[in-house]
Amino acid sequence: MGSYKDKYKNHWLVSNEREKAVKRLLSQFGYELESYGFMAESTAYSSYKPKESGIPDYRIKGTNKYVEVTGTDVPVSPVSPIWVRPDKVQYAKRHPDQTVILVHVLDHFHIYRWIYMLDCEQYPIETKLGDEKFHVIPVYAMKEFKKT
Repeated sequence: MGSYKDKYKNHWLVSNEREKAVKRLLSQFGYELESYGFMAESTAYSSYKPKESGIPDYRIKGTNKYVEVTGTDVPVSPVSPIWVRPDKVQYAKRHPDQTVILVHVLDHFHIYRWIYMLDCEQYPIETKLGDEKFHVIPVYAMKEFKKT
């Protein structure tokens, strides 16, 4: 199997739309996101591989908080667990000075959920989609964005 990047290169435009949607959502809560990770907000695929994998997409301006955006355009149930690549959790472990927040988007339902990336480590790694490995996070571990 090729790299994760290569396998999903035809999904970059959808991922870009998801990133922009999360950026808009968080701006409604008063957070300004700035691009941080490799090719965040890019619609163009690049075969270049950064020296470190799992880098979050955004940094919340003026903080040590970082946002990784992920999700699916496949209409899965809102009560289904989410899958998180282990390299993203490992990045958060290697950078304890950064608080990395994973935002998971169900495009089909316009549902935005979040979890602290380090909290994902407690959940098992399973093989999915052939030979890809993911932490499998139950839906009850996720929090939904709610404006108070």
